[in-house]
Amino acid sequence: MKNNHCLKFDADVTPNSYLFNAHSSIGGKLIQKFKRGQIPIQTSLDLHGCTLAQAVDVLEDFLTHCLQSNYRCVLVIHGKGSLAILKNHVNRSLHDHAHVLAFCSAKPKDGGNGAVYVLLKTLSHNKDDYETE
Repeated sequence: MKNNHCLKFDADVTPNSYLFNAHSSIGGKLIQKFKRGQIPIQTSLDLHGCTLAQAVDVLEDFLTHCLQSNYRCVLVIHGKGSLAILKNHVNRSLHDHAHVLAFCSAKPKDGGNGAVYVLLKTLSHNKDDYETE
């Protein structure tokens, strides 16, 4: 297992909590477009059925693949669950990930509070692209 330290469960968010975090360098217009679900989703990951231990590795592998593929916006479906265990893990992992520029709960058509849009740093976009959009 790659990240044993991530297996601790702390209930930071509830099943219906709205998640949002964004790097300060991202422009306001881009954030609004992102939060409205108007940036095309290039791929997605569904964590339903994963244990916390599996989700730790699967999410990290997914993000690595997305970065290598130069994806800009992806969807991670974590579900809500009665204790929001996977949702809490996704929230902490994305918040701490160096290549995640922003994430927020999805629109209802994409899973609502059971999923998050993730905006990633890409090789083809520099910092200025995110500030001006």
